[in-house]
Amino acid sequence: MNTTFKRLLLAGAFAIAGVAVASADDNASDKAKAAEAAAAADLQKAKEQFASRRDAMLADRQKLLDEYKSASEEKKKEIIAKMQQQQKEFAEAMRELGKQQRDEARKLRETSAKPGGR
Repeated sequence: MNTTFKRLLLAGAFAIAGVAVASADDNASDKAKAAEAAAAADLQKAKEQFASRRDAMLADRQKLLDEYKSASEEKKKEIIAKMQQQQKEFAEAMRELGKQQRDEARKLRETSAKPGGR
């Protein structure tokens, strides 16, 4: 009878320990999900900012193209120089966005790779 009581007591202790471990895993999982959601939101925000910058650049470029059609030779050279500068700025913005996307993807991988991260 004494062994039966010990077994029941031991089983209860394991049950309580299992609940504590499960709740700790849930907390870690919730934190990981929150971190993933924040990283995804940051990435979406960056994409939206880039889209607005791209639209503004395209509008400026179209304006320059319209000016180019009726410009003198000297003015055409200035317009071409502006367009080349815009192209450099656009390429730099693309590099920045790519770097930011890689950083956010790395954060997501690191978050999900941690034990208890999922």
